[in-house]
Amino acid sequence: MGACFSKGKNKRNSQPVVTTSPIQLHTIAPESLENKPVANEEITTTNVVPVEQVITTQTTVTAPVEVAPPVAVVEKVKTVEVIPEVVPPVVEAPVVVEQKVNQVESTSQQEHAVPAVHKLVKVLVLFYSTYGHLYASAEEIAKGVRMVDGAEVHIRQVKETLSDEVIAKVGATETKKMFEHIPFVTPAEISEYDAIFFGTPGKYGNMAYQLKELFDSMGQLWATNALVGKVGAVFGSTASQHGGNEAVLINSRIALLHFGMIVVGLPYSSKEQMELSEVLGGTPYGVTTIAGGDGSRQISEKEKTQMQFYGKHVTEVAQKLRS
Repeated sequence: MGACFSKGKNKRNSQPVVTTSPIQLHTIAPESLENKPVANEEITTTNVVPVEQVITTQTTVTAPVEVAPPVAVVEKVKTVEVIPEVVPPVVEAPVVVEQKVNQVESTSQQEHAVPAVHKLVKVLVLFYSTYGHLYASAEEIAKGVRMVDGAEVHIRQVKETLSDEVIAKVGATETKKMFEHIPFVTPAEISEYDAIFFGTPGKYGNMAYQLKELFDSMGQLWATNALVGKVGAVFGSTASQHGGNEAVLINSRIALLHFGMIVVGLPYSSKEQMELSEVLGGTPYGVTTIAGGDGSRQISEKEKTQMQFYGKHVTEVAQKLRS
């Protein structure tokens, strides 16, 4: 079998048509070939289309189709690599650390704030007394001061100005011995305290002369503002319930205001102030007691309760101001 190519054209596609047909082989003499028509030679030379040309054309057309898939794969890989750059995972870490630091600092401040509430305060309970009622009152007030953690209390008395003869005439010689162990106060030491209680018996609605003389000797403290901002409180006693029991405290408070002190009274949270069942001291201006005309009446239990309450209350105020 052999292949024979004819130089014909397809009218639809205008492309060369290749046809195959059985060919019989015959021996042809050389001289007969020379006499063949020229047309047969054209068929032999021009109608043959090389097979390599057809294959090359098909390869050239299909090659770009096979290259396309790798391009799509590369784009997918790039898309995956871009995702970590959009959402950085370490952005929240500093915020968490800062919050923990703030919590530690806040906890540390709270731990240091607890001792600040119980900060040391020095309290002076100062009194002048003839029959011992103001000394007993000072002891009860000091008990209240000691109820406050971090409080340090000292009791001092005002120096006596009366002679021993006069003291004997008023029957106060023995009562004076009850508190002769209490040191006398000096003006210089008063400024060392954070809170100061001043106790005095009533003399015609005013403080006793002995306490007034002490104030008169404190001019240097007034001139240097040494008592400004310190807490002041007053307590007293009178012979009768209406013998100037409140007036002596009101007048005493005026002196403290001149020294620039913060004066604290007895609040009505001390329930004994509303008591009507007995003769009882106690005012909003400070604590008091009733001594009687001859000094025979002693401090009642309810008055002691008020005095302890007052000592604690004034000390707590001074402690808060110091903190």
